[in-house]
Amino acid sequence: LRTTKHAAVTGALSAVPRLPLPLRMRRLRRRLTPSPRSRTPRSPMRLVALVLAACASEGSAAFLASSAARLAGRLRAGAENVAEGIVQGLELRHQLRICNAYPYIAAVAVHKGDKAMTGNSPLAYKACQDFKEHLTPGDRLEFSVGSTGAGTFELTDVPASDAVLLLVITRHDTISTAMAFQSHVFAHVVTAQIAVIDAYKGSARATPKLSSQESTQSEDLRFESVVAVNHGIYEAKLVGEDGRVEAATEFVALDRECYVLMRVGVDAERGPDYDQEMVIFPRSSVFSLIGSSASRRAGRLALTPAVSAILLGAALSFS
Repeated sequence: LRTTKHAAVTGALSAVPRLPLPLRMRRLRRRLTPSPRSRTPRSPMRLVALVLAACASEGSAAFLASSAARLAGRLRAGAENVAEGIVQGLELRHQLRICNAYPYIAAVAVHKGDKAMTGNSPLAYKACQDFKEHLTPGDRLEFSVGSTGAGTFELTDVPASDAVLLLVITRHDTISTAMAFQSHVFAHVVTAQIAVIDAYKGSARATPKLSSQESTQSEDLRFESVVAVNHGIYEAKLVGEDGRVEAATEFVALDRECYVLMRVGVDAERGPDYDQEMVIFPRSSVFSLIGSSASRRAGRLALTPAVSAILLGAALSFS
């Protein structure tokens, strides 16, 4: 039996290359025995590290998701702000300047629809006021003296850009007390502009003249026109046909400002008379000239024709 067993073992190993028996047995054990790495269980610290890494990955995903959501919210808010800014930029800003050259003892109230534009302080004679209004074609401005309607002005056209709109209330003629209107849109220029308006009603003739404070030079102005002047101090005079100065006023002209120079008064056939006067608006401060480079050319009188008057609308009714 011992011999037989040996023979069987010898026959089984006969196919194996002839190596020393101990070496062959070692190689066989190496093939049949699992590797120490696969046999050794993972340590608890390694498992904890894997779990933490998985949690960190999930946390990173959640963090990235929340960050993306916050970023998307900020982008939406930024887009909304940009869109709102664009819309606000597209909204026109009209500055409506209304001047009362209607010679009457009572002040004039202005309404736009249900809105009392002048509030509790109606416009007195020879007064002007600026209003920040968004105007559209078809808007109507109602003018009244006390509780009596005096006239209506309807806007037929408005500029397609930010602009200063001038509307002057005048008397229609020397007989009736009906209202009339003159209007103008100021152009965008860097120099000062002066709209010269003749709101006087009567037979007297006079010529407006403009001179610089530091120069003897004088220039004739033409009514119902607009001129551009240099930055500086000026004197406007109203000279009659006989050469006598009927009225005079000094004013400061600033760059990019829009001025209205009006001849007002009435030689009425009915009711009281009002003498000729010169009215300038707005009244800029002389302190704005101090230290400015433009003040050095204040003595240079230079008149440049500006854009001619543009009709904004028409009077709908008179009282």
